[in-house]
Amino acid sequence: MPQPFAIETRLSAEHFAEFRQLILTRAFTTAIAMEWLTARGYLISHGSVANYMRFARAQGLFPLRPLAGLRDDEDTRRQLAVWAKELEGDDLTSLALYAAFRLNISAARRGVRPADFPATTPMRSKGD
Repeated sequence: MPQPFAIETRLSAEHFAEFRQLILTRAFTTAIAMEWLTARGYLISHGSVANYMRFARAQGLFPLRPLAGLRDDEDTRRQLAVWAKELEGDDLTSLALYAAFRLNISAARRGVRPADFPATTPMRSKGD
């Protein structure tokens, strides 16, 4: 059985939950993570932090649905719409990319290739 990551064992439950939320955004780099951890009194090596972040993101350990307490696809769609209305700029882009990533993972598990997705109509801005 693999050893748990230092991040998983050393952080308090509160800090670990906050850290999990933060690493969902690509803007939260390893350097920023190191500063965040140091500011909270944690001394964890750069390599350990980088390895954990890479592993967590690659393995999809933090899927959107459980993080947000959502029950099903419809709940997820509704919550994404709410978040999208509240966000702008890089935050909105990050949410959209994450949603697209999760959609591709879900489709792949069902044997659907992204190239087989139905064509969509481009969204228009409110001014159009």
